[in-house]
Formats: sequence, C-alpha cells, structure tokens
Amino acid sequence: MLDYRKMLQLNKQGASANAIAKLLGCKWDTVKRVLSRCENEWGSINGVPEDLSNEQIADQIFINRFKRDEGYLLPDAEKVLERQAKGDSRNELWLEYIGRAKSLGLKSYKISRFNELVSEYASKNDLSHLLIHNPGLEGQVDWVGDKAYIIDRDTGEQVALHIFVLSLPFSGYFYAEAFYNEKMDSWLNGHKNALTFFGGCPSIIVPDNCRTAITRARKGISGKPAVINAKYAEFAQHYGFIIKPARAYRPKDKAHVERTVKLVKDDLLRPLSKLTFFSIEEYNRMLMRKLVQRMNVPYSRRNGSRASIFEEEEKKMLLPLPALEFQSYTQKRAVVGRDAHIQFDSAYYSVPVNFIKETVMVKATVSQILIFRGDGNFITEHPRALRKWMRVTNKDHLPINSFSHDIYTREEFLSKAKTYGDELVQWCESVLDRFEFEVQGFRTLSSTLAKISQYHPDVVKEAAYQALCTSTFSTRGFQIIPRKLQQERIDGLTQNKLDLNALYCAHKKGAKS
Repeated sequence: MLDYRKMLQLNKQGASANAIAKLLGCKWDTVKRVLSRCENEWGSINGVPEDLSNEQIADQIFINRFKRDEGYLLPDAEKVLERQAKGDSRNELWLEYIGRAKSLGLKSYKISRFNELVSEYASKNDLSHLLIHNPGLEGQVDWVGDKAYIIDRDTGEQVALHIFVLSLPFSGYFYAEAFYNEKMDSWLNGHKNALTFFGGCPSIIVPDNCRTAITRARKGISGKPAVINAKYAEFAQHYGFIIKPARAYRPKDKAHVERTVKLVKDDLLRPLSKLTFFSIEEYNRMLMRKLVQRMNVPYSRRNGSRASIFEEEEKKMLLPLPALEFQSYTQKRAVVGRDAHIQFDSAYYSVPVNFIKETVMVKATVSQILIFRGDGNFITEHPRALRKWMRVTNKDHLPINSFSHDIYTREEFLSKAKTYGDELVQWCESVLDRFEFEVQGFRTLSSTLAKISQYHPDVVKEAAYQALCTSTFSTRGFQIIPRKLQQERIDGLTQNKLDLNALYCAHKKGAKS
C-alpha cells in the first residue's frame, strides 16, 4: 500500500510532488491526485486527522476503493508489543502470526503492513517506548550535555567542543563527532558523516526538540504535531528518511540515545579529557579510535558486539545513500575591512581591494566560502578555514602599490606605535612578519592599537616588552598584559598615597597638651 501518511508529511515539509513521487516510488500524477483529494475532503493538507491510518485515508478519498478484506487476520498488536518487551523479535512474531492465520484459514499481511498496524496501535496508546527496534528501521540523535576541550595554540585558552551522537537502537552501533557549536551546519554535517560511517540510512530518525530539528515541539498524543525545521526537512528528503521528533519531556521516546550519550561520556570523553589536544581534527581522530574500540567490546547479555551485530544483521537493512552528497550552506552579510578581508565564522577571507568598505554576501558550505556582491554577482571563492582565526588569502587580491587603495599600510601602524616606544614598534613588526602576507596581520594591529590609548604609556611600553619575551602576538593575548599591569600600577599608587591624617596629633578630650 502507498504510504499516504508519509506523502502528507513530506508535502507539509515543503517537498515537491516530483520529489515525493521519486521517494515513494510512484507516479507524479498519483501524488497530485492524492493531495488534491485530501484537500477536497478535509479542506487542507493540515486538516487531515493525525490518527488516521493509510488504509483509513484511502477509504475516505477513494469512493470506489474496496473496504478491508475480512479474509485477513488482524494481528494482536497488544500481545506483539508485550512479547517484544520481553525480548522476542518482530520478525519471529510475524512468522507466528502467519502460522496462526493459516491455521484459521485466513490470509496474513506482509511484514511491512504487519509492522505498520503494530506501530499505529503503539502510537495511539502511547506505547512507543515499549517497541523493540527492528534492524535498520530507526536512528536516534542527540548532543552530549558535557563538553570536551582543546587548547588554542595562540592564546593558550580552552576552546569548548560539542559532541554529536547518532545511534542505531537495534545493534547499539553509534557515531560520535566533535564540533565547535550546535548550529545547523554542525547538526547536518554530524548526520551526514554518521550516515557515511554507517554506509546507509535508517528509515526513521528521532531527534530531540532542539531548534535545529524542529521549530515547534509536538504536544502530547492528540496535540498538534511538531513542525520540522525547513533545512532539516530538506536534508531528510535528500536521504529518504522520516523525521519523528521525540515529545517534549518524554525521554523514553529516545531512550537508546540517552544511554549511548552516557556511554560516550563515561567511556570516550572521560579518558580523552586526560589528554591535551590542539585542534578539533586531532581530537576527532582520537575520538574515532576510542569509538571503534568500544563498539568491538562484546555485550554482557547478548551474543556478539555492537560492531558484529551491525555488520551481520543491520547494515544490509539500511536505506542506500544518495548518489550525490547533500550540500547545505549558510548565508550572511559581511563588510570588507581595510585589510581587504572579511570575517566569517571566526576566520578571515581575502577580497579584492577595490571592494574595501563594501557590504558583500557570504555563502558557506562545509568546505567552501563563496563571496558575492550585494547585487548577486560573484566575486571570489576560498576553501573553508581549518581552524579558528585562520587567514585565507589570495595574493591576487592584494594591491601592488598599497598607497593607491584605501588599505592599511605597514608605515601607518609603525608610525602610531613609535609614540609608545621602540618595544611596541618591535612587537608590531613581529606580528606582521609572522604571516605569509603582512596584510594578514593588519587586523590584529588595528584592534590592538585602537585599545592601548586607555593605558598609561609606561604600561604600554612594559606590556610590549613582556609580549615580545613571551611570544604573545594575538590581540586577545596582548590585551591581558596591559590590563594586569595597569591594575598593579593603580594598586601601588593607592598603597603609597599620603595619609593627611597622620600630619596631625590626636588628643583625648580634656587632656593637657
């Protein structure tokens, strides 16, 4: 039977009729006819009752459709769920159902329809948490609450990492990866990398109620359904899985990934927290090694390990991956600075100098940065930065003669630094000489020199000397030094301040002088 529920869901998510037809393996005009008849029957697609099964929808919209064949034996869904909760597999229960139907002289449903009837019963009676998962049917996804950390080489500060987890409940197989944030790019890339790691895709993915997954949470069983985030829905359409958000405050809806998150924290993140990492790539390589080792550990109450069960039973049941990789992008406006660079997502990218002070549009994929003019005309492109605050510069964007453009110059910064002494001049020169192109250091000098006017000249001179001695060449790192020196200077002046009361004698009242 055609999956009318999925057809309606995909339409609500914004999928075209052609895309739905390809996904469900039917004709384009069939999709249009079903959607049109649903609108005529219930006024709109959103008006179709959520508790109707595919068979009930078909009965309503097709007048000449035959009613359910009474010659079929309906499965006892309640007993099936009870048996599953005790450890019996759905496939074994279906075979028993076939035998019982045959003994009664009735026809039996195929396993797909059998599963659909049992799942519909579970959903209507709030029994979804009792389901024992079938191979390849479902994946559950979440972020780990605890963060991991790496060390920034420039500042020596800790940088927090967020850990993404996608687990397959049947085998217990899972994927984990660290990202700098929990934004949409990280969310989708986590999914994409996990599915590539699995070599296939489950039919259903159960996410948490985070904003990257849904824009409105599902409320209760009979309440309004969750509204899926448009970009996430587009991603799901590309891979062919259904998004089934967990209900708010119902952790049992994604109980398996909750247990996997605890396993990741205890067995992967805790040992890694004893090591020091200086890049997210380095951290993820070690995380993957730990992950693979953990999934080969045998179960204590089940034959085999996560990896062996996945390879032998579950992998073959996953949906095949699409031929083309999903490409999502984020879009943001940026202003070209006087260093001929824009700042995007904690990194800098060069733009031809004739665009200085102009507002441009940046479109970024996971691996590429595309820069456009305000009117939509393409300007340039770069590979995406590999780490925070990295400078990505095309030498063709830089002028031959800096004085012919409104770009910063080396002389401009050194001239300002001279007013504070030779130490600051040396520090500025050291910053510029560190980069392949000196223009890459202009932004550091601009932001640093703009802030030093709030400090005493002697403090700035000493700060520059200490920064040189400690090889501190970042804006943030430099600012820590004069702030500390200035406070020490203020504290010293306060302690040495003259106490005027000490100049006068104090006598008790009535005492002789």
